[in-house]
Amino acid sequence: MAVRHALPSHLPPTYTSSANDTPCYTPSPPPPPPPTSEEQRPPPRYRTLYPSALNTAYDPDEPILRREDWIGETVAYVGAQLETDELEIVFNHLAGNKCVRFLYLGGNNGFLTDNVIPYLVRALRLNTTLTSLRLDRCSLGAPTAGMLGVALRSNHTLTSINLRDNAISAEGIQLFFQSLGSTPSSLTELDLSANTLTDEGAMLIAVQAPVLLPRLESLTLDFNTLTDACIPHLARLLSTTHTTISQLSLSENRVSAHGADLLNTAIRESKGRVTRVALFVNGIRTRTSALSCWPRIVWKEKHRGGGGWKAVGKPAYVRKT
Repeated sequence: MAVRHALPSHLPPTYTSSANDTPCYTPSPPPPPPPTSEEQRPPPRYRTLYPSALNTAYDPDEPILRREDWIGETVAYVGAQLETDELEIVFNHLAGNKCVRFLYLGGNNGFLTDNVIPYLVRALRLNTTLTSLRLDRCSLGAPTAGMLGVALRSNHTLTSINLRDNAISAEGIQLFFQSLGSTPSSLTELDLSANTLTDEGAMLIAVQAPVLLPRLESLTLDFNTLTDACIPHLARLLSTTHTTISQLSLSENRVSAHGADLLNTAIRESKGRVTRVALFVNGIRTRTSALSCWPRIVWKEKHRGGGGWKAVGKPAYVRKT
């Protein structure tokens, strides 16, 4: 009669002992191979969030990531019209990326909407290297501004945001500052040109910037139908000692010579901190006496220069917009 012996503790559980004490080992079956085709892979929304959080390089399985060099400093999908699933993949990978410093997503006005921004917000709260983000010419509104404020509460490396040519209104500016709460942002450059801010939105920025945007150096508010009603608030922003703003652009608005007078006074009160105020294509027709601070207020087309940077006056420079 066969006798069963007790299994030694050091043997694997698949070990069996026979009557003649001859061991036999049955190996475990190999694991199933990973899916090889895109059809077999689960959709992005069911995958683990931030799949590359522990890997600084890109995931070669995702075609959208292979289109750009994610181990360099710049990634640009300008005008690529990325779809929703592709944007989710990009944002999820951005969360753990340790190389990219500049991300350009301008011109993706098809699917880059307020509904996709939560994926970007979660990525920005985990990312620690991105410094510049361009979301110009997309389909973003007031909810996006509020969600970006949430991201900036925990992200202190992002210093430049371009939201040019969207649909952000004064309501969006209010949501942005409400989302920041009492946490100052690290932004140094903010471009809100070609939105729907109006005077109300510009006033909100002028009032809140010294407290919640203490490091802001460049503010661009072109193409926002601004009038002289908001100029006293912006002039106070330039002259206060609690801000670091050195460049302000108000081109393509409705600012008159009276508004330029107020800005000129603010420039003088800043004691050299403010280096440039651009008023191209506004209601200014003649050079008033208050525009004596010539190198720092530019308002004529000839001041733009032939391209790039051109000297105007003695020490100042103006950039073509």
